Amino acid sequence: MKEEDSILNYYRKLIELRKNNLTLVYGDFIEINREHQEIYSYIRKGEDDAFLVIVNFFGGTPEFKLPEDVKIKEAELVLSNYQCEDKNIDNIKLRPYEARIYKCKL
Repeated sequence: MKEEDSILNYYRKLIELRKNNLTLVYGDFIEINREHQEIYSYIRKGEDDAFLVIVNFFGGTPEFKLPEDVKIKEAELVLSNYQCEDKNIDNIKLRPYEARIYKCKL
């Protein structure tokens, strides 16, 4: 398939990201914003790196707020199913069914 933005290619990138970053498989799982009804978010923390995963499973546009007790020094967007220009991860207005994965330093 030649479409760069296809669902198939997105899943290929997701599988490659997981395969090349064992923290996503074996890192400590830290769920955040557990009480949110539309957003599922968590951190996978390894010895040297961490990943922040934010997923909106619904058709609305909920707002993700990074909890005050979660301190992230740096974050780089490594995968998203939408084009993303914003750099601020403290407060994100998610689009319908949006998923983002950030590589972080805690």
